[in-house]
Amino acid sequence: MGRTLDLSVRGAYANAQAAVAALANATAADATAQDDLEAAKARLDAGVISPLAYRSGELTRRQAAQVLASARHAVILRLAELERTVLGG
Repeated sequence: MGRTLDLSVRGAYANAQAAVAALANATAADATAQDDLEAAKARLDAGVISPLAYRSGELTRRQAAQVLASARHAVILRLAELERTVLGG
């Protein structure tokens, strides 16, 4: 029983670590998408790109924000699973 619990805790911990790493990646991707969108806005205002190209940047930014929200949710879920595993619930 002790060995099974140890493996369960290790697995839950590894899942939580992976979720935190994914959150870090999603945070960086979201920041990059925001920076890219700001640059695209400047190019749009200067007449260098089309409104359609700018809208594409907006879509990319929104997708990055959605991935970030999902990553945050995954961290909360994995931490709750880790807690439940450790506490035996």
